[in-house]
Amino acid sequence: MDMRIATIGVTTLFIGGLFCLPARADFAGLLVVREFVSQQTNAGIRDVFHVYAEFTNPIDRVTAWFGTAADPLLIENRAADGTSLGTGFTNFGNGTLAPEIDGTPQDWDTFATIGLRFGSEGIDGVDRTVASPVFPPFIVGNYLISASAGVSVEQQYDLQGSGGWRVVGNDTALRVLLMQLTVMPGEQMQGTLNVTMRIVQPGSQLRTPFRMSESHALL
Repeated sequence: MDMRIATIGVTTLFIGGLFCLPARADFAGLLVVREFVSQQTNAGIRDVFHVYAEFTNPIDRVTAWFGTAADPLLIENRAADGTSLGTGFTNFGNGTLAPEIDGTPQDWDTFATIGLRFGSEGIDGVDRTVASPVFPPFIVGNYLISASAGVSVEQQYDLQGSGGWRVVGNDTALRVLLMQLTVMPGEQMQGTLNVTMRIVQPGSQLRTPFRMSESHALL
């Protein structure tokens, strides 16, 4: 297992004063995409972002993401200029995980996931993402910070979290969807999360785990 810290940023950042092991060509980092611009929702016009973990191998996979006391989970909605908190994430479903099926108002909700936008895309049509008992509704207000909340995939179904499981639109065979974040048009987000992943190589054992901190630009 690899457990890594990754950040979602509103501007390009550089790493300073952090000890990082050399980069490897398996986990490329987080990618934030403004997936739907000026989308009509039940709450009005919104921008909908998708946050992906990106790999270089479609069989590599995410098994969990979470917060800890040392490295809390932090996700903030930011104003368009990034200098202050925004008006808040859209959460009219008050849910946590991806909607079970498409074609409902929850299509445009804010939710946490691993590999799926709809539960029906899971193995045998079932979403195997599991939220920790303390995971709050995702996200009410303009930020979430937690030292214990997280989501994971049931181990025997972790193929759901592989890059090649879902290939739709910007979700390529090398990307794993981690969350959908819905905000007012023009607003942004930033944050930090810990990611646990399986780096799978055909005919070999899993690679040696290591810990790495990275910063990534909002695209």
